[in-house]
Amino acid sequence: MDWAQSCYSKKVTTGDLLPMRLINNATTQNATTLLQIDNSKLAADDFRTKHEHEVMMRQCVEADIANLCRLLDQTTMSKCKLEMQLKGLEEELACMNNNHQELTVTVNIEVDGAPQEDLTNVLQKIHAHYENIIQKHRRKCWKNRKTGLTKRWQG
Repeated sequence: MDWAQSCYSKKVTTGDLLPMRLINNATTQNATTLLQIDNSKLAADDFRTKHEHEVMMRQCVEADIANLCRLLDQTTMSKCKLEMQLKGLEEELACMNNNHQELTVTVNIEVDGAPQEDLTNVLQKIHAHYENIIQKHRRKCWKNRKTGLTKRWQG
């Protein structure tokens, strides 16, 4: 006989086993119910957290959509303004083209002139002319010095 049976065999009778089983079943059912309640509370907390997160995400998305709608309106207004400016500029260009065609006159100018002189030759002539002037001034200065020195020696 096993120890549990030896302990309970004398004290517990068959009539006592039924209430113990009922108590055992009730305890198990209570524990199961409490576990289900705890699981339900955790699930409810989980769903509440998810719901709050989804609400915040929805608000952010709605704000983004509102901003995008505002930007779309601004872009549409800018597009309309630019189209109006483009139309005005095209009209102005058409007017300018018409005016230009009306004012276009063909002008032919013919010039009879002597062939141009080579600039290198002209510069060489100018250079030679100034070299002659410099040489004349040098001779004059040399003569003035020479005559000035002899006058000092004589005097």
